[in-house]
Amino acid sequence: MNLFIDTNILLDFYHFSKSDIDELDKLLSLVKTGIVTLWATEQLRQETIRNRDSKLSDAITNISRPKGDIQLPVFYKEFQEYKALMSAIRAAKMTFDALNEVVNEAIATTKLAADVFIVELFEVANVIPITADIVNKANMRRLIGNPPGKKTHTIGDEINWEALLAAIPRGGTLHIVSADADYASPISLVTRDRSPLKINRYLAQEWSETHKADVFLYGSLTMFFSQHFPDINIAIKSEKEDALFWLDVARSKKDSKYAFHLLFRLVDYITPDDVRDIVDVMISNLHVGDLVLDREVNKFLELIIKTPGVDTVTKRKYVKHYMERQADDEVGDPLGGLDI
Repeated sequence: MNLFIDTNILLDFYHFSKSDIDELDKLLSLVKTGIVTLWATEQLRQETIRNRDSKLSDAITNISRPKGDIQLPVFYKEFQEYKALMSAIRAAKMTFDALNEVVNEAIATTKLAADVFIVELFEVANVIPITADIVNKANMRRLIGNPPGKKTHTIGDEINWEALLAAIPRGGTLHIVSADADYASPISLVTRDRSPLKINRYLAQEWSETHKADVFLYGSLTMFFSQHFPDINIAIKSEKEDALFWLDVARSKKDSKYAFHLLFRLVDYITPDDVRDIVDVMISNLHVGDLVLDREVNKFLELIIKTPGVDTVTKRKYVKHYMERQADDEVGDPLGGLDI
């Protein structure tokens, strides 16, 4: 089984708990025993290193030191519990500073659990070197307009695809794990609800013609594992609860966008109750609610609002909120074909 894990998935490891990273050691075993042939490229390695600090910065930005300036009436100081409270706050500050120092050291020396795992992953992978021929073909692909790629000045996706075309033996079926829509069929993105992502039709045809085999796309490692290795269990429920918590307590648009990014890769596990909670937070939290006009967030919301089982009240609340926040620049049809 040929497997390619995209940069956006590798960077998501920095949002995984230590127990989830430990669970991913099973993937290493699958590669080492030859059950899975893991492919990577030098481009992928460089992208991961290049974007690591930005990914960590997104998480660190949402952390603040415990505050000690609690405003209490002066008569609170008459009681012994007040002194205990002040001592606890001072202790919390000291503990936080100590923790922060250890974490910053781990970040600086690339000793986080995700750092160690990613290094091990590249060590067991078949890393394809990037040649001038691959770069030329990738650039031609972008100029012609063939997928994958964002049609920008960079050609990372195109390089990775050309490298995979060149390196994987004929007859090899390829499994791609990527949250990047550039690999996906546009129809699949619009209509998939809870069905698996489908690879872009052009890429599927190209792989079939060159390798006489199929290529499959998965939006997350969890989706890949659930279909092929269900014994690898990543704690999705815990991840989702954390993401919903950060959305609820968001105190800025940046905080809100961070929480939505955590939810994006969990889209296949959003329940009707989750949708109701997300819509309620959007209405009650100004920082979250304003993002209904953000193109990326709006696409995510329009997808989850169609989750089977979402009640009519929630759908109407979402549409009403969208219409109230709608600016001159239209993002999309909030109704999205909803039957309300």
